[in-house]
Amino acid sequence: MGRVGYTPPPGHSRNDPNLRQNPRFSEQAAMHRIRDLSAELKALRKQVGIETPCDDNSQALSQEDQGASWRTIYRIRGRPYLGKPAWTHGGGGSIKLTASTPLRDIPNYLEHHPDIQFVVFKDFRSDSYSDESNDEYADLNYLEPPEASSESILLAPNTINPMLELVATYPDFQTIFPDFDFKKEVAAPYFVFFHMFLKWEENAFQLEEWDRWIVLSLFEYLKDTMIPVYRDALEHFEAGKTTQYHIPYLAKPGEIVVRFEPRPTAFMISSWAQMLGRYKEKDGRDKIQVKTRQSRTTDIKSGNAGRREEEGGFDDDREWALWTVTAWNWGFEDGGLVKHTETLELWVEAHCSSAFDINTLQWFPLRFADDETKKLLLDRGKSFWRCRERQFVGYAPPEDENNLETRMMIDFAMYTKLHPESNKFAGRRDRRGKRSLEIDVMSQDEPPDDGSINLFPSAVIGYNLRLKKWVDIDVDRIREVDWNKTAFESLAIDDATKHLVKALISTQLKSECSTDLISGKGNGLIMLLHGGPGTGKTFTAGNVAEFVEKPLYRVTCGDIGTKPEDVEKYLESVLLLGKTWGCVVLLDEADVFLEERSLQNLERNALVSIFLRVLEYYDGILILTSNRVGTFDQAFKSRIQLALHYEKLSRDQRFKIWSNFFTRLQDFGGKDINLSDLYDHIGELADYDMNGREIRNTITTARQLAQFDEKVLSHDQIKHVIEVASKFETYLKSVSGGVSDEQRLRDDGIR
Repeated sequence: MGRVGYTPPPGHSRNDPNLRQNPRFSEQAAMHRIRDLSAELKALRKQVGIETPCDDNSQALSQEDQGASWRTIYRIRGRPYLGKPAWTHGGGGSIKLTASTPLRDIPNYLEHHPDIQFVVFKDFRSDSYSDESNDEYADLNYLEPPEASSESILLAPNTINPMLELVATYPDFQTIFPDFDFKKEVAAPYFVFFHMFLKWEENAFQLEEWDRWIVLSLFEYLKDTMIPVYRDALEHFEAGKTTQYHIPYLAKPGEIVVRFEPRPTAFMISSWAQMLGRYKEKDGRDKIQVKTRQSRTTDIKSGNAGRREEEGGFDDDREWALWTVTAWNWGFEDGGLVKHTETLELWVEAHCSSAFDINTLQWFPLRFADDETKKLLLDRGKSFWRCRERQFVGYAPPEDENNLETRMMIDFAMYTKLHPESNKFAGRRDRRGKRSLEIDVMSQDEPPDDGSINLFPSAVIGYNLRLKKWVDIDVDRIREVDWNKTAFESLAIDDATKHLVKALISTQLKSECSTDLISGKGNGLIMLLHGGPGTGKTFTAGNVAEFVEKPLYRVTCGDIGTKPEDVEKYLESVLLLGKTWGCVVLLDEADVFLEERSLQNLERNALVSIFLRVLEYYDGILILTSNRVGTFDQAFKSRIQLALHYEKLSRDQRFKIWSNFFTRLQDFGGKDINLSDLYDHIGELADYDMNGREIRNTITTARQLAQFDEKVLSHDQIKHVIEVASKFETYLKSVSGGVSDEQRLRDDGIR
């Protein structure tokens, strides 16, 4: 219903001579004063019982449909009328929608009525009863009044500037409505007014008094139409509830929402929610869409969106309303961050009129999420922010039931260097035109404080040092590396050797300049660990890396290959990564590269030469292991700074190795292990002539045996495994004439 008008501020009536001095408002003020006097005259006539004479436009300009500051204009299939539409009989028994007082030119109409501050358009898509109702009332003897399919508001030219002054008092208006234009029609349910209404009256008092009167005139109209709906929506939201009628107001552009499938992921929405349609099946847009008589605009205003009619053309089948919103977050593609845009879907039962919990929706604003979800997103963002620069991390892959840590190196710059076909990390547009996070933002110490930390990707690319390849990793599973600082002390080697290794490694890390006459040459630390299998060579290298808190990059000859051109390229890439990431590089079983050159095998000679040349200029930490130093090429002697020989394990060393393994079993919290029984027999186990690898294999096999027999692991299973395995060792010794492998290799000059 329209209003007579909003009263100007005290002391500034519409016939104020000061206002008449303003050419902008003189004619307008006079028109308002005339209308106020006319309204007062009608009221006095009614009070004394005098009938108000009707004019020719009483239907078009009835008090019900217009006010002194606004007008309702009806549009039937786009044609504007001042008169309210009604059903009428047409030719051939048809029923048509007609209205009186057509308008030829709306801008011209507003120009000749400067007292009108805004126009309310009510649109009817069809002028035919059969098209409009779809035979919904075929069995009735009367027709209900026609209902508009949509509604919109158009501000008059003299209202635009006051509204611009008003929106300037809302700091976040441009963020939420970056391209809003008050010169165009504003469609119901008027999201812009929903955003403004709580502070509308308060902020209006920051304007000049006449501008204030203009914007409050529009507010008066909204108070009778949309604001009750707005307040009802906010009351539900405050209780953590919503209805399907309030979903359009649930989240506004610039707000962060969270979706839970397939994992909790945050988005920043860039549009208001819109209902795409109703469907017979959830997630079934390819199914038959349901047609409904009521429009979205009418439904939302009345609070009856999608409500099932008591009588009429709805069946009892369940129907689903599909709401969509445009949103974005940061995605990780080709080694860089780019904006990833997505359409979020929300399926709601169309005929459910009761309230339900907001956090049961497929997505909802982050402010309604529980603390656990907020912490998850915040921790994810912090983890990713740390990884924007090179970061060595621990990682618990989902398929690892024991939650054992894998080591990963995250280095976006190195990834793009090794994969030049991918996009640069920051400050570029990728080939699809998506925008990357700016360089100046990425270079800051702290993440952005605008909430975008929640929008960082849930997956990044990292280098798996065990698999030696780039893989996608889950950011939520990234953790700080848990360095085993006591592992080096647990090595079963003498204390003097430990001290020497620690000294060399520590000094190398502190060294910053080369002592060689040629710059960049001979500045690395190269160590050779040689001895029989299972004596602790590889274990030593791993524990050295733990001691100095550096990544261990383990490479075997099988990884490198045998073709000279491939070997050189692979070695250079390994040593590049090793130096860049500060790794302890372990070249395990390097015998093929260390073997003495001969005139008979030129291809292998090339491998040795390549290896020598690569070592010459490497300035990192490189550990070589070999069990065939008897065939050692003499050229390597000057390039190896320290060579450690690993003798066959003594009983004391075996005792310590058994003890170390039992301690690890205890740390893992094994429930089905009789640790006291194992420790009671550790001396007996140390008497067996075994190397470290054989001891480890024995424990692994014994555990599997105990699990199969559904028994607790004890000394009995370990002893049984040793006795079975010793039969194979006894057979091998008998085949070689009673000579052990160690002695035979020594006799042949190989070890």
